Amino acid sequence: MHWKNRKTLLSEAVEDWTARGLLRRGEAQALQSDIAAQGGDWDFRALIIAFGVICLGLAAITFVAANWNGIPRPGKLGLVAGTLWAAWAGTVWAGWRGSPWWYEGLGLLACALFGAAIMLVAQIYHIQGEPVDAVWLWAVGTLIAAALMRAAMPLALATGLFFLWFTLSLERDFATVNLIYLGWWAAGALLAVLLPSRFCGHVSALALLGWISISLVQADLIRLPAMLAVGGALVAVSLMLISAASNRWLRGFEGAALFYALAMAAGLTVLLHLAGADFILRDDSAPVGHPVLFAAPVACLVAALWGYMQGVDTRYDLWVTAIAATLFSAIFTGQWSPWLTAAFTLGLFLWIARMGWRLSLRRLRVLGISGFVVMLLIVYAETLGSLMGTAGFYFGAGLLLLAGALAGPRLLRRWARP
Repeated sequence: MHWKNRKTLLSEAVEDWTARGLLRRGEAQALQSDIAAQGGDWDFRALIIAFGVICLGLAAITFVAANWNGIPRPGKLGLVAGTLWAAWAGTVWAGWRGSPWWYEGLGLLACALFGAAIMLVAQIYHIQGEPVDAVWLWAVGTLIAAALMRAAMPLALATGLFFLWFTLSLERDFATVNLIYLGWWAAGALLAVLLPSRFCGHVSALALLGWISISLVQADLIRLPAMLAVGGALVAVSLMLISAASNRWLRGFEGAALFYALAMAAGLTVLLHLAGADFILRDDSAPVGHPVLFAAPVACLVAALWGYMQGVDTRYDLWVTAIAATLFSAIFTGQWSPWLTAAFTLGLFLWIARMGWRLSLRRLRVLGISGFVVMLLIVYAETLGSLMGTAGFYFGAGLLLLAGALAGPRLLRRWARP
């Protein structure tokens, strides 16, 4: 069992290869600089510290709850303030000693105690208010602390608290989409990039997917918002492909961002396909010829042209993304044909799997292959009453796949010739 993360193991491996003469000093320094530039990952020790902090926090909360009524008001206030400042003092001490994981863990404990202090002070002085407002104040304070500390654990807590605030705010007004949440989410996501922290990047991506899913439900699953979400996801794919091949804006998180964007686009495409036959999504506001639907194809086309002029390595996938965005807007606009939507969805999953092999991203390969199989089963289930039509569809799809497997490599070699 390794207590160290991949970053530490790579650094120690480079040191070992250098000591044995397998690497030159200059090459070793370049590798160490590249490893150091990557975001820090969690190791098993960090997980143990985090779990220990959670257990201590729960123990403190349970102890105070059991003896709360017997403590006088000044004692309650002193207990809350003393515990909070003791946690912050421990955080400063850990940072001064150069213990990063204790610094992160004690900072997380201090931020958690800050939330408990908000609730307890409100109870002591009988301050009237809504829980959603207390959670928002807790989230803002934790985000500020994470920015000042440049710590990943408090940032992950802040991201989760803002999502909790968003879900609690649904009780006030479920009909209105909470766009203010996007501002707080963007602040946390930007901080995750600046740290950088892959763990916080995953938390931010999942929070955004959760917000989009809930917002689509708030919009009564009307087709236009769902189609706009797919178009936005494809634009994000284009940006991530450019970033992966050039400036790496997300500090190496582009592969994970591609997975989340493509998973959302593919999932919504499957739902839109099912909507054509099963009325899962409403058709009362069908976006026939809506001009905003063609914003995504134009943006993807601009990205593809830029990638072509710059000669980036991902220009092939940029062109395919632009074609996919154009076909999506054309096929799913108006009263679509279920055969066309099924063919497009199968092609989308096939392209995702192909991109996974081209970019050496295993998660994309798994997403593409599993999605392709699931979509085949969906088509089979939808067409049980017309077996001849199903057979014809699978026959045509099989011929196209085999023809592409035979002719594709030859065409690519011909295009690659100077």
